[in-house]
Amino acid sequence: MLRTSKFRLYPHARQSKTLNDLLDLSRTVYNAALEQRRELYAESGVGVTYTEQSKYFG
Repeated sequence: MLRTSKFRLYPHARQSKTLNDLLDLSRTVYNAALEQRRELYAESGVGVTYTEQSKYFG
């Protein structure tokens, strides 16, 4: 059985800006990683593992 919890956030203006900046950065990194995976697969026909890609971005 899975249990879930919901939490509501009520950030003030500075916290809200920080959260939005963090989400923007996360989205940018995710999209860059996805683009890299797609390009590598298109070029070589072989996928890249999470560990290999993590080393590149780390």
